[in-house]
Amino acid sequence: MTYSIPFSVEEQPRLCLIELLDLSQQNVLAEIYRGECQPGTHSIEFDPSTVDGGLEAGVYIIRLHVGEHSESYPFRYMP
Repeated sequence: MTYSIPFSVEEQPRLCLIELLDLSQQNVLAEIYRGECQPGTHSIEFDPSTVDGGLEAGVYIIRLHVGEHSESYPFRYMP
C-alpha cells in the first residue's frame, strides 16, 4: 500500500526533503524524497514496504522540509 504525502512550495524553487523518523524523532528511518521542487502543489508517493529492515505496526513521524521551513506530523502504519 502506498501513501500520498501532499505539500506545496511558494514563490521560488526550493530544496525539498521528506524523512520518516521514529516516534522519538531521534532516528531517521528512511529518506522518502530529496530534490528541488518548483512552486506549486506536489504529492509524493511513499511505500512503507521499501524501508530497509521493514516497519512494524505503529506510529512514526513524517518530517517535511521545504527550504528553511520544516514541519512534522504523525504517520500511523498498520501493515
